[in-house]
Amino acid sequence: MRTYAPLPYLLRALSGTGIELLLGIDNPDLPSLADSEAAVEAWFDTKVVPFLDNVKIPYIIVGNEVMPGPSGKFLLGAIRNVHNVLHRRRFPFLQNTKVTTALNMGSLKSSTMYPSQTTFIDEAKPLMAPILQHLQAHGAPVLLNVLPYYEHYYNPKFLHADYALFTAPDTVVVQDGPFGYTNLFDATVDGFQWAIEDAGVKGLDIVVSESGWPHAGAPNFASPELAAAYIRNYLGHVRNRPGTPKVPPSRILAYFIYNLIDESRNQAARGDRYFGLLNQQLLPNYDCGLFP
Repeated sequence: MRTYAPLPYLLRALSGTGIELLLGIDNPDLPSLADSEAAVEAWFDTKVVPFLDNVKIPYIIVGNEVMPGPSGKFLLGAIRNVHNVLHRRRFPFLQNTKVTTALNMGSLKSSTMYPSQTTFIDEAKPLMAPILQHLQAHGAPVLLNVLPYYEHYYNPKFLHADYALFTAPDTVVVQDGPFGYTNLFDATVDGFQWAIEDAGVKGLDIVVSESGWPHAGAPNFASPELAAAYIRNYLGHVRNRPGTPKVPPSRILAYFIYNLIDESRNQAARGDRYFGLLNQQLLPNYDCGLFP
């Protein structure tokens, strides 16, 4: 499970359940946390430690999709300070926690058809290299939000639905040098991998922190049937940890679904609000085989 900021009721509810939590730090907090380790200690002491008991947190995610944006310049400092405070304070239940961040396609200058031509955008490139180097030096993976839906939405003529939904598994749609791609998910992950290598970092582990499909909000692109097909096929694709044409299985540590519940704060256009497996009343939005 992932949360984008500390939620006291959720931390309490997960106590003793065995459910792992990816704990986020909200983007607006980055400037203060980058400014001083004292601010990081105050963040832990007020927002996390009082509510945390017997909950396993493998990763603290400093910011979500910060690049591009005004908070990008604070990201490395915040990651370093959070790492240093964790190492020094050794909070209960956080002693094996890694500090990382989550990226999305907005950070990339990509060739949608050819992953090997992907790099970070000019704004992000000088910032990303030291961040990725820091993650690798401390054994932390980078988190990737991989949402083929948006690539299909903006370019349906070339990135067709079968390619985005894993429904043509035996058809190589894109041949990129020695790598053949039968689905857009693998191509997107490999685009990130090429960009990371272009930034000078090789062998960095990956966690797919988001992947899903909306069930409403964009006629012809989002529906319960399409969302169910994506989730079923995504789970079938990653169940045996296959890796991608470029990234070996051992380097993709985990895969997550986006999202558990519809988010009313997101805009309805494009389907942003409707990625949830469940609605606001906690009832399934569609049958994807995960609920009785």
